[in-house]
Amino acid sequence: MLPASLERLANQFNVESKGIFPYEFVKSNNLNYEGAVPAYKYFKNITDAQYREYCAKYTYVPWNLKKESEIYCNNDCKVLHNILSIFFKENFGVTRVNGSKYVSLSALALANFRAFFMAGDVKIANLRGEVYKFIKQGYFGGAVDVFKPSGQKIYCYDVNSLYPYVMRFFKMPVGLPTLLSGSSSLIETIVKDSNKFSFVEVDVFCPENLKVPLLLHKINNKTVAPTGKWKGVYTSTEINRAIQLGYKFKYKKCVHFECKYIFTDYVDFYFNLKKK
Repeated sequence: MLPASLERLANQFNVESKGIFPYEFVKSNNLNYEGAVPAYKYFKNITDAQYREYCAKYTYVPWNLKKESEIYCNNDCKVLHNILSIFFKENFGVTRVNGSKYVSLSALALANFRAFFMAGDVKIANLRGEVYKFIKQGYFGGAVDVFKPSGQKIYCYDVNSLYPYVMRFFKMPVGLPTLLSGSSSLIETIVKDSNKFSFVEVDVFCPENLKVPLLLHKINNKTVAPTGKWKGVYTSTEINRAIQLGYKFKYKKCVHFECKYIFTDYVDFYFNLKKK
């Protein structure tokens, strides 16, 4: 639900830490150990001062592994409970969504969107069967290329919030999908319609001299960006950009949606919340 360590979350949510524990000390044959506090080397990510403060608690009493394990596990559960309670309360105050009903952050994010930010006239299809399998073919991981593997005064750049930017400023597919095949000219018209979003099966013709090919393709389970001819499934956005680079297409089949701006308020709200 919250992708960070429990220690870091405790600091962020301002709740009591779960404490420290000598993880590396625990073995199958010493679970009943009682005596001096284990050496500093058995603890992870603590300072000398933290270790000395911890040892001071056992100046006059022996350190008991089983007892300390129980205390640590109990604290672990309490800290997690307190963090989630604060998180769910804050979320409910904004969207009136009970976060404890969801098992992942993405599920909760979708619930928040549907409850508080999704316009009443927007419908999002639950894709299954043939349409789902067809569209799935058009998804690839991001392409990263290195054109200058070595040099001097090299600068690295990152893009801030690229996914939210695309969600905020570009139309998204909505409504029920329509499946169309056989009419290449009609599919081409749909692909070029800015009010529609399509996933299209095409024969691809990429110029051999294109220095940085755009479209990805899988060969022997490896993702490459080839030139030449092949068949694949791509989005209308990718196809229209590829045409500008000299690609040519023969359209075979498509699944198309109406498209609208649906994430404007959602992204604006959370981006401003993040800045604060």
